Amino acid sequence: MIQSYWQKLETHLEKLSFSIKSQQAFLEDLAALVEDGVPLKQALEIYSKLNEGAEKHLAEAMLTQLAAGKPVAEGMVNWFPPVLVEVIRAGEEGGVLENALRSASKAL
Repeated sequence: MIQSYWQKLETHLEKLSFSIKSQQAFLEDLAALVEDGVPLKQALEIYSKLNEGAEKHLAEAMLTQLAAGKPVAEGMVNWFPPVLVEVIRAGEEGGVLENALRSASKAL
């Protein structure tokens, strides 16, 4: 129970320290991979393996949502401003995810 509390606290602090610059870099990198034809799931797996900290945990959260059959935007909740999560959700549903990722990045 104590370990679970510390894990939750660590995750919360990680989310708070995920700066706007880090958010922007994450979106740009993910957009570049998707634009280059890398499937989203594989792009997130690559990102998770190559990064640490908040970026790694964010990619893992997004992968968890994909594995559960949910939109990838669900994994971005609490990591990004709600309006950007909705931009990603709309892009994902409309089949223009890479454009939505770029737009969200520019909005930051």
